[in-house]
Amino acid sequence: MERKEARSKKDELLLYLKKTLEHASNTQQSYLIFNGAICIWNNFLHIFKINANDTKIRNDFHLVLKDYFEAMRNYLRESESKGIPSYDSDDKIQAFSNIGIVYTRIL
Repeated sequence: MERKEARSKKDELLLYLKKTLEHASNTQQSYLIFNGAICIWNNFLHIFKINANDTKIRNDFHLVLKDYFEAMRNYLRESESKGIPSYDSDDKIQAFSNIGIVYTRIL
């Protein structure tokens, strides 16, 4: 019973994270996208590992990380092409790069 309940909670969390990204993208709030990706990385990555000592993660969580990563990339491209000024663009680029590097390690 506990495994089913844990799996159910993880599935609920994944749906919540997907909805959060959708709302952040629809409202064009870049800080929500970047902070969401950082929050996922710092707080939830270990929950979705297949085994505690393994670097592999669940496929459905991998897809959520990919969506956040692509949303971050799209924002950076759009802001550069439109010349949108951002006082924290260096921080956003650094967060994007750091998450990208570690993300490729777990693929």
